[in-house]
Amino acid sequence: MINDHILFMVPTIHGKGVIVAPMLDGHVLVGPTAEEGVAKEDTRLVSVQKFEEVAIIAKKIIPDLRTERTCFVFSGSRSICVETDDFWIAASSKDKRFINIAGIASPGLSSAPAVAQEAVALIRAQREMTKKANFVQGRETIMPTVE
Repeated sequence: MINDHILFMVPTIHGKGVIVAPMLDGHVLVGPTAEEGVAKEDTRLVSVQKFEEVAIIAKKIIPDLRTERTCFVFSGSRSICVETDDFWIAASSKDKRFINIAGIASPGLSSAPAVAQEAVALIRAQREMTKKANFVQGRETIMPTVE
């Protein structure tokens, strides 16, 4: 079942929470969790407590999931736009050719196409675009092999 589906608990007001999802290489991605009030400069690793919290929730989704065989743990910082509590998509005030895209919370993945369209519209509004001389319209798709 894990190899074919992305699984998660019923979403709460805090988001979708922990997911269990297959990866292209055959491994399983489990997570994330969130911790409020952490400074953006804080680059600490995932604590044992947070790891165990994710494992407990993941095992509610897949009871026989073997989290003791974990080989990677990631941490990151999600930017949140406190002023608007919404996505922030705007050209930089210093260089209009640079587009800021931040505050992308849930449902960020399903919003990605609309976010991209908005970014393209902002770029086109600058009208300083030139087509690359050696631009290749179509390229062969490169997919990793799954063993």
